[in-house]
Amino acid sequence: MKKLSFNQKRILSEIGLLLCGMVWGGSFVVSKGVMENLSPGWTLGFRFFFPALFLALYLRKRLLRAGARVFWAAALSGGLQFLGTILQMIGLTMTTAGNSAFITVLYVVLVPFCMWIHTKKRPRWTVFLAGVVCVLGVGLLVLQSGASVNIGDIWSLACAGVYSISIAVISISLVGGMDALVFTCVQFLFTALPSFIMGVALGPIPTAEVLFSADVLWGLLFLIFPCTIFAQIVNNVALAYAEPSHASLIMGTEAVFGAVFGAIFLGEAITLRFIAGAALVAGAIVLSEKTKDKSVENIRAR
Repeated sequence: MKKLSFNQKRILSEIGLLLCGMVWGGSFVVSKGVMENLSPGWTLGFRFFFPALFLALYLRKRLLRAGARVFWAAALSGGLQFLGTILQMIGLTMTTAGNSAFITVLYVVLVPFCMWIHTKKRPRWTVFLAGVVCVLGVGLLVLQSGASVNIGDIWSLACAGVYSISIAVISISLVGGMDALVFTCVQFLFTALPSFIMGVALGPIPTAEVLFSADVLWGLLFLIFPCTIFAQIVNNVALAYAEPSHASLIMGTEAVFGAVFGAIFLGEAITLRFIAGAALVAGAIVLSEKTKDKSVENIRAR
């Protein structure tokens, strides 16, 4: 079988990131429903512990061979993922799913700044313009009836900042040649552990009746399998090839898909404003595609 070129791998990675955006777009509504009965700490702990266990069993030999550098980088990434996701979940309990999706996707604008600090290379101005256009498009999609700032929105804004750092850490680590699956396994573990600690510390400890209720059980299964085992693994592998600023724009389509799912499952209307927002997001991705640099490919080539 012919070996894939770097550009072919990049295209496949970007398709994978788009699928991640689709799955994560549905997670806002699902998470909000689960947390009506389960605290954010327990929700996040269960979501990441079982994928970590699954990967650890599958990768046990590769985990033993992994060096300390992989564990340190993955532990840092896991801690950032815990912090960012718990901020998002706390904010989600205090604001609407639409506001949360819009504010969280602001990491699209922040990622180039994080990479700038690391590479000491200022991104092209068009990358920043693409990020702004993407955010404007998402705003049209998810804030159909306007928005007001509340404490939940502030938590979501903090989440966007942490997520931008997390994406930069993952990109820098995996582009350096680390084993993506081993990295992901350790990342999951260091997301789950502080989540359980938070759940125990803040309580209440969930009962079997709560865990096995239909809303919580099916919600957790969705968060564990499509959102985490599939999407997070695909995300981490894809970030080894996709240019970070462009990757963040594609992942930002999670808010687009969130709006689509709202129309399908919640009966929300597809308006001209929705169509305009979708067009802006698509335009931002095309703009980013036309202006991305070769930094990732150069690193992989060394």
